[in-house]
Amino acid sequence: MDQLERLRTGHGLLAHRDAHHAVSDSAVGELERRDRRERQRACRTIDRERWQADQRDVAVDQSLDILHVLRQILATRANGPKNHHRTSLCISETVPNRSTAIATLLMRQASIASSALLECHSAPPALNASPNAFSRLSPQQPSRKLPVAFRVLRSPDVQPTTPVVRELPVILREKRPVLMSLASQLTTAVPALAAGVLALGSAVYSVRSTTRTSKDVEVLKAKLVQEAAAAEARRNLEYQARAKIYAESEPLVLKLAESADYAASRIIGLSEPRRWPALQATVDSSTSWMLSRSSEVISTVHALLEPLALLTLLREKTNFVDLAYERRLFEIYALARGAYNAHLDDYAIAEIPPAHTYDPVVPGWREKRVENPATYWWQGITRGRLDPAIEVCINREADRAATVDEFETRYIDLFNRPDDSRHKSLGLFCNPIYNFRPEDRPVFWRILLCQLLIYRRLSKRSRVSGEVAMSAGLDFDHKDIDQLRRSNAISDELFESSITAAVDYTNRILVRNE
Repeated sequence: MDQLERLRTGHGLLAHRDAHHAVSDSAVGELERRDRRERQRACRTIDRERWQADQRDVAVDQSLDILHVLRQILATRANGPKNHHRTSLCISETVPNRSTAIATLLMRQASIASSALLECHSAPPALNASPNAFSRLSPQQPSRKLPVAFRVLRSPDVQPTTPVVRELPVILREKRPVLMSLASQLTTAVPALAAGVLALGSAVYSVRSTTRTSKDVEVLKAKLVQEAAAAEARRNLEYQARAKIYAESEPLVLKLAESADYAASRIIGLSEPRRWPALQATVDSSTSWMLSRSSEVISTVHALLEPLALLTLLREKTNFVDLAYERRLFEIYALARGAYNAHLDDYAIAEIPPAHTYDPVVPGWREKRVENPATYWWQGITRGRLDPAIEVCINREADRAATVDEFETRYIDLFNRPDDSRHKSLGLFCNPIYNFRPEDRPVFWRILLCQLLIYRRLSKRSRVSGEVAMSAGLDFDHKDIDQLRRSNAISDELFESSITAAVDYTNRILVRNE
């Protein structure tokens, strides 16, 4: 315990010593800073005194120049009136235009010197009028530089010729206070002039800066007005587009979702063998394109055509600007277009691994498709035939998809008129359905499974808002898989290859539409 107490005491002494040293260092630093400030203040005082001394020296030099000029002027006046023009020259060359006070002083000192000369000596009467000569001199006359005046004044022609000029220093000593006052005025006038110039420059800069700022403010106001107008126009356009979507497109989206659910259920129903006999052809394929008029065929064809008919109506009532404002509508449109394109991509779907041998366009295809329908039976359709077939499922007068009864009436009417162009288009769309069995129509079975995936996603997407994110890819629901395998009428190999091809194709559609 004693050792511990000694350690604590030692630590306390060390801390006290460190604190004392810190206080000492701070005090020394404060003294150094104070000494530095005193030295800087002394240096500024010395510099100011030096500047004042320089100003005094300049004033003295100016005064000496003025004395020299006065001396030369008096010497010139003493030589007679004939040298008055030289006097004018000396003053005009010595006094600049801006030094009116110096010119006045020179004329005053010249008059005083002339009066002194008249009192001390007898002078010619002409000198009595000499002061008036100075009144004719104007300080506004153009002047030369000061060294030129010195050269004139120091020339031999203007040297004094009378003894009275020697008394000029005595006279000037008496007028020394006046000269010193002039020097003091000059010393104070220079800073005042500089301050005036700075004030003028500051005023000019302020005016220009205010003008420039005003222009910038006006430009900014105009820019803000334009941006506000553009934003208002965009907002109005968006409101109009959304109003159009809600008024025209959303009712079609609701019907499309219901039609997609019904088409999906009919596709699953085609996997049941009990439906296949009702799809058998009853007419010779060499005499007609429409091979059956059974109600099962008609209802199945209507179920597959109705989503495509609603897609056509939706395409006519919307545009890409509307789709850009409504992400949900764009996804629904892209999915429906994928179901439409699946009928046209029969060759591409057949080539998805594991690929099927598929070659329906060969010489003698009528006979070959009877012998090997999986390879030679055409299971797709062209765009030129698909669009007329879709038109059969549209009621243009009511601007909606045709009902089952309306479609059945048109189907039977076209069945009885083989010369109608729509007869062939609708017959080619129904061509894979006639005599349908998944083993005999493996490519069409893949197309149906692709549409099953698409319609399930379309139905789900149409029932949630656009802010709800969906999964990145498409995959079969386990309930649909169970219903498809319930009958066990499809081989495992065909079923697995068809499922794989459908998932692969539909996910490619999503990638293309992103």
